[in-house]
Amino acid sequence: MMKKMSAWVWIALACLVFVVPYDALAEDVVYLRDGRELRGEIIRDIEGESWIIVEIVLAGGITRTEVVLRTDIERIDLDAVGSGSASGVDGGDDEDGDVEDGTEAGDGSSEEDDIASPTIPPTVGKIAFIRLGETETNKDMVGPYVNQDALERSVDYLKDLPEEEQPDVVVLIMDSGGGALVEISLLTEYIHFHMKPYFRTVMWIESAISAAAMTAWAVEEIYMMPPGHIGACTGFFSDPSNQGRLTAVKGGELNGVLFMMQEISRWGDHPYEVMWAMQVSGDPTEPSTWWWEDENEEPNRPLALTAKVDDYGDVDWRMWFGSDVGFAEENDAVLVSSSREILTLDAAQSVKWDIAQGIAKSKDELAELLGFSEWRQVADGANQIQTDHRDCYFESTLTFNRHYDAFFEHLGRAQVAAASGDIGICRKQVSDAAIRLRRIEEMDTDCQDAIDFYIFGGNRKIWFDDLESLIDQAGEACQPR
Repeated sequence: MMKKMSAWVWIALACLVFVVPYDALAEDVVYLRDGRELRGEIIRDIEGESWIIVEIVLAGGITRTEVVLRTDIERIDLDAVGSGSASGVDGGDDEDGDVEDGTEAGDGSSEEDDIASPTIPPTVGKIAFIRLGETETNKDMVGPYVNQDALERSVDYLKDLPEEEQPDVVVLIMDSGGGALVEISLLTEYIHFHMKPYFRTVMWIESAISAAAMTAWAVEEIYMMPPGHIGACTGFFSDPSNQGRLTAVKGGELNGVLFMMQEISRWGDHPYEVMWAMQVSGDPTEPSTWWWEDENEEPNRPLALTAKVDDYGDVDWRMWFGSDVGFAEENDAVLVSSSREILTLDAAQSVKWDIAQGIAKSKDELAELLGFSEWRQVADGANQIQTDHRDCYFESTLTFNRHYDAFFEHLGRAQVAAASGDIGICRKQVSDAAIRLRRIEEMDTDCQDAIDFYIFGGNRKIWFDDLESLIDQAGEACQPR
């Protein structure tokens, strides 16, 4: 509340010196160093932060918001009227004695103007880094190791910090080879609705494959590490009708995932056409690759992806049903991905196609890209929560696997003993198996929610009941005949 109050008080004080007719249309104007002007309303401008947010009204009353780094700003005019000249924030006298906006030195300028349009101060950025996943130690799977519950605990830690220690930017370091489809919606919804409204959120990608890429897609600001890559967002499930073999998600399930990612693309302001190319592949003329039987229900099949960069650097993305190369050549476009391949982008390609804003190999390089000439790392405790969670789940699975494997070893020995008529050994092995099951049931860790969901399938009772029934069956085999 204090942050919002201070921002609005600052804007209100500035407005006092801009006396305009009641019916005049006033707007804030942000003049950028690249020559552009953003006209609209500054809806967030907090002292000490390295960025502001401008809401711009487009044709038809549609609005969009833009995050602007202070280092990119030449000057700001608050409540400028019409298209008239505005007082300069940083505009001193030029060599001829004229100010930058064209007015004579001393004409139309006053101390009040300087108060209303202060020079934007350089800031020392406060950055928090939170690592999501660690492929080097095999602690990277989305779901068990990277999940919404652990991330929420890290963000709660940030929110509870004193204001002077809260970060200006929260950098999520993604390093994962994928994982559970069910966790994607949990993670992306939390990031979009409960994290981005509070913190400028940045995704720094070391590896983002499949579910990790789909999670990263919810963040507008993406930066890559030099060896980083993003894509290959395929989905598979264990098919009981095919001896448990992994089978690609298809049909209505695939359609649901595609439309989920279309919404997440909107949240992250990324082209959904690119995500589509990362999700599906195949021969578009072959009905077996369609997920709807009706060939007229489009899009219902793998598509080629082409791109054309206009004179302003904007990318025009097109999905195409026909010949991959033919469409690209006819439209002077580049074939980014054939319909027969799953798209994955490396660091350079991600920047080229405007998915990522830049490449940074170190925290210093990233801080510079984020607009900080000086910065300091804060809130290391938020990252420690992730480290502790990964270690907890890893150690817990080792403990679980030890008891789980021993459980079935004892049941196997009981079965052999029963077959040979050695009732004593049979009963001892069944008893040892029951002890192992109790050890699993007694597990109580700081990452228990992840254990319960990803090991016990979200229903401990059913999981343990099934194994209890195996003990009962083995016990019955140990009865004298």
